[in-house]
Amino acid sequence: RTVVCATRLFARGQQVVEKVVLMCPQFDARSGRYTYGLQSMMGEYALSVVEVLKESHDFTAANTALRSHTMLQVVSDMGTGKTLLCIAYIFEVTHVPNACSHQIYRLVNC
Repeated sequence: RTVVCATRLFARGQQVVEKVVLMCPQFDARSGRYTYGLQSMMGEYALSVVEVLKESHDFTAANTALRSHTMLQVVSDMGTGKTLLCIAYIFEVTHVPNACSHQIYRLVNC
């Protein structure tokens, strides 16, 4: 099935940019499964924000700037419109160079 991946970047609660990509499954002979590959979830705007903040040596200022930027990614079935996956990205600068950290939150209907 073809799926639609809509990635939205928000700054200070307002949508700044949206990137919509159609993805078709590709068969992976090694695993025997169909997979979807997304080359770049972030557009040029988001990449430019990250590049500027990577140059900053003031972690507090960089994190303050990042708190106002969030990203929402929604993957839905193109045929039915049903939401298959929803991911919210909240960014943070680490104090260790080239280190990654992450936290996973489960989004539920209330």
